[in-house]
Amino acid sequence: MKKTKLLILLSSITCAMSLGSCSLFNNETIEVDPPYIEVIQTLKINLQSKTEKSLNPELLNSSVTKPAFIYKSSNTKVATVSTKGVVKGLKVGTAKITITLKTNTKVTETVTVNVVDQTKPHYDYTLMYYMAGSTLEYDPEKSTESKRKVGLISKDIKEILSVKNIPDSVRIIIQTGGAEKWCLESSYLEGATQISGSKIQRWEVNNSTNKLTLIETLSTNKLATDLALTDYLDWALEDYEADQMGLIFSGHGGGLAGCAYDDNYLDDYGYANTLNSAEMSKSFKNALKNSNKDKFTWVGYDCCLMQCADLASVNADYFDYMVASQELENGTGWDHDHYLNLVAQNPSVTTDVLLKDIVDSFINENHPAIENKYDEYCYQTLSVLDLSKMDEFIENFNMFCEALGTDSNAYNKAKNAFKYSYNSFGESVFGLCDFKSLLNNFNSIYDYTVDSAISSLDKLVIYKNNCSGYSVEPCGLNAFFPEKASSDKKDQLQVGELDYTDTYYAEASKLDLWQEMCLNYGSFVW
Repeated sequence: MKKTKLLILLSSITCAMSLGSCSLFNNETIEVDPPYIEVIQTLKINLQSKTEKSLNPELLNSSVTKPAFIYKSSNTKVATVSTKGVVKGLKVGTAKITITLKTNTKVTETVTVNVVDQTKPHYDYTLMYYMAGSTLEYDPEKSTESKRKVGLISKDIKEILSVKNIPDSVRIIIQTGGAEKWCLESSYLEGATQISGSKIQRWEVNNSTNKLTLIETLSTNKLATDLALTDYLDWALEDYEADQMGLIFSGHGGGLAGCAYDDNYLDDYGYANTLNSAEMSKSFKNALKNSNKDKFTWVGYDCCLMQCADLASVNADYFDYMVASQELENGTGWDHDHYLNLVAQNPSVTTDVLLKDIVDSFINENHPAIENKYDEYCYQTLSVLDLSKMDEFIENFNMFCEALGTDSNAYNKAKNAFKYSYNSFGESVFGLCDFKSLLNNFNSIYDYTVDSAISSLDKLVIYKNNCSGYSVEPCGLNAFFPEKASSDKKDQLQVGELDYTDTYYAEASKLDLWQEMCLNYGSFVW
């Protein structure tokens, strides 16, 4: 299944206390990493396209919240840079932009700018896959090498390559990483004998040979970072801009815990790093800012548990539509060849038709009527959101929250409503409950008026499908609430029992009134 490696997410306060105790009892000196600048390493400017692009550097390992940088170009005849970090291409050539922290000139970073003058191709449809192999591709914890070669993401690639007669106006590009090894056979590749397990690579589907052609091998293996995603989207927008552009994340997913689980890039606790909603938002914003597009057409998550309102509210600024699962996804993932055939036959296919096919073909492939399917494989759900309706839903749900806030017994009522609004399979682990069930419970148990919120929810979720019997019927959108352990249970946290903290929730997305309700009332304290 596309289950995440379940994380124990500890609060920054807990971490600080832990570090402090080490120093106190062991008399150790805690080494603090020096501050550094994080920025995209290369920038391409096409004189026939957008000639000005922003660098968007960030200062890490520092308490400075609004750092000031000094920018300098090594070749002002090729490219200049403003005091705000906006690079302007002037003529064909290469220049290096040096970024220096104003308050500490020892902290510097360099960006290589390549200025070209090329006719920019234009396509009808571009599909951008961000494939994090992780344990879906290779699981080092298995007992034998044959068992370690899981190959589920390679299977997805084979499905993509099986689609024939893709017109030249349709482009399919893939970024791979996040797995220790990859299992795709060399017969499917051009320009390489294998997909690298140590570096990020970029590929394009050759529509003539139905093979993956290697375009570029990057110098980093860090796939689950906002910089890696920004760089990929910049490349896609520069070289593969199309009338319609869909972005698909493929791999493990865990709701607000993120997606694109990267086994080559572990956090301080030894768990695979992920892209959370804040990092994705930063990448989408910066990539679109440097392009001629206002939004991408749609975003899809071929991952578990990603159809939550927090992520949808972030994506609404950058995409027209979103397709994802409220629940766990079986490891075989979407039926890629099915929906890609629609694009191949009609590159002007409307988004609602295409995403409906993604939903139905996935559910049909995992229906319990199919022989030899494990029971858990038959609990699948997928839905499509019209993100232009997200603001209306949030506005109406916030109005409901305001009414709830005037109730002196709001806490107990909300706890009870949340209790009956989640499925015990998958969702309870991650603190997710069904939005419509939550609203209906407020209505049926406590006689709250929820008509406006439900009406706007029905406009937001334009299509859904699921198989097998859930105790709570999925409406197509989950609410996230942080699960907390009571103080006397903290030491008993096990893998799979998450302790989402207030800090983590706030970092993951901007807190709105409805999120505060989830934060205050939805927590199950065991």
